[in-house]
Amino acid sequence: MFNVPQATYSKMFLFITASEGAANLTVTLNYAAGAPTVKMLKLPDYGIGGAPANDPVFFNLIEGMRKWSSSDNEGDSTTHTITGFEIDPTPNQDLVSIQVQKTNGSHCVFWGATGIDT
Repeated sequence: MFNVPQATYSKMFLFITASEGAANLTVTLNYAAGAPTVKMLKLPDYGIGGAPANDPVFFNLIEGMRKWSSSDNEGDSTTHTITGFEIDPTPNQDLVSIQVQKTNGSHCVFWGATGIDT
């Protein structure tokens, strides 16, 4: 969970890498008042190219990455990505924090988040 500057937001974007399979994520948007909003998502594995073209929720922030070995050698193909997804906070409610929970056995790296406040 991480805090956000308390404000109303029109959009929030989170950037996460999933590996060892797609990640089942539960994203909870917590507000200063009122009930939280819960979104359930299946984040694609980064090694299979990440988000499909024209996906309505997911997008690839960075594409064409490779794995690197401990001896600084390229490995694998250029199909690795950092994937982002867009979530829509409740309008006219002050968002205060976001919690991301992975509910299956995949691995995830959280890279960051940003939003558009209103």
